[in-house]
Amino acid sequence: LEELPKLKSLDVSGTPIKELIFSGKNSNFEILEAAFCTCLTKIENLHLLPKLKTLNLEGCNQLQEVKVKKGVNITGRPLSLKVTEVEDI
Repeated sequence: LEELPKLKSLDVSGTPIKELIFSGKNSNFEILEAAFCTCLTKIENLHLLPKLKTLNLEGCNQLQEVKVKKGVNITGRPLSLKVTEVEDI
């Protein structure tokens, strides 16, 4: 994904992807659709996506780790997660 710095939307729904790891070069991302990626276990560096508005992880029942910021982890296995309009808190 580092080779696609202008990419704004990514839909990997239903694919056998295992990990999504973002870098500072992905800062234009607005939409991430990864619904029903049953092999997805880890997402790292979501905090590097400041323009992210839509995150769909519905049906990613093997998801064990979402690293959103250094030192902050969301762990567990959500059965369904669909987030729209991500805002800074």
